[in-house]
Amino acid sequence: KASIVGVLIWLVPLVIFPIIFEKSTSEQLAASLWSTIALGIGVKTIWGFERVGEELDDVRAIQRTKSGFVESEPKDLKVGVQIRSLTKIFGSTTAVHELSLNIYENQITVLLGHNGAGKTTTISMLTGMISPTSGTAVIGGYDIRRDMKLIRRRMGICPQNNILYDGMTVYEHLYFYSRMRGASRKETKAELKKFLKDMDLIDKKDSRPSSLSGGMKRKLSVCIALCGNSNIVMLDEPTSGMDPSARRKLWDLLLKNRSGKTILLTTHFMDEADVLGDRIAIMAEGELKCCGSSFFLKKKYGSGYILTIDKGPRCDVPKITSLLKSFVPDIEMTSNSDSEVTYTLPENRVSSFEAMLKQLESQSSSIGVQSYGISLSTMEDVFM
Repeated sequence: KASIVGVLIWLVPLVIFPIIFEKSTSEQLAASLWSTIALGIGVKTIWGFERVGEELDDVRAIQRTKSGFVESEPKDLKVGVQIRSLTKIFGSTTAVHELSLNIYENQITVLLGHNGAGKTTTISMLTGMISPTSGTAVIGGYDIRRDMKLIRRRMGICPQNNILYDGMTVYEHLYFYSRMRGASRKETKAELKKFLKDMDLIDKKDSRPSSLSGGMKRKLSVCIALCGNSNIVMLDEPTSGMDPSARRKLWDLLLKNRSGKTILLTTHFMDEADVLGDRIAIMAEGELKCCGSSFFLKKKYGSGYILTIDKGPRCDVPKITSLLKSFVPDIEMTSNSDSEVTYTLPENRVSSFEAMLKQLESQSSSIGVQSYGISLSTMEDVFM
């Protein structure tokens, strides 16, 4: 609308004034002057409309922060990806609804949600696989609606489904993508040596994708996304199909390589979000529900502290509960199995924990406590 208004304001005097006035030099100059003034007004109008939109986004961000479900934005970091009211509608189904989120350089931002929450649709819009219904995102200063060719030069992508070529070996895949993104031969060789070692792929460097296991294919796909000069990295459920040992190796690789990169990772694994996420954004039904550090989310939505007691011989649960309640009256038992009993302790009672645990320790033999541990709420508690 702003563009149409600006063009009309510019065209009216340009076309009308030469018709009204006779073709004298002074009148041509007058028409030119009016056109120049109108052009200035049009540009100012367009700029004004865009500023209103930007300010509206800023207001929404402030409102989200004030509402308490989004942690205050870090002021010392540069925004690598700015998502503004991004929406995708398929027929009568809204897959993503007005998603607004900042993703920062030198950080891993985790998009957490159940299947169908809108994570993959969001990644697909950001990588240009599908176009948004409305809204946009600015990646490295470029708009996804018109600058995807420029964005892709700097972007590494690990899609949910592996896109590998059986005519190329593991090493050739990494070499091809690294060189395509502008890395020199020397940089490429050094980088590939590091990735192959870190992900235990050295023995498979001359193998074709068809001979790799599902977990190894995911390792290769992640390394492809990270290699070269990709400073924007999109990872859609990168650890799916990996065994626990391979997942931990991949976590270490991502944590070591986040410097200089803006990384967005989707997952439905709570522990993965907890370990990797500098900021964790939780989505449900296509909408952003909350966003912040693991500590912020646990403090905001967790149930407090968890006390887990391993039962010993002749464990007396009623006595244990009575002892704990003498220090923390509003303590709640959340589970009681054959081997352990678990309690939830409210955060506002932290000052009583030291005395309570000392008393629990001194009476552990008489009430049948073998061992105990205390921890903060988990990401699973937050998510639920």
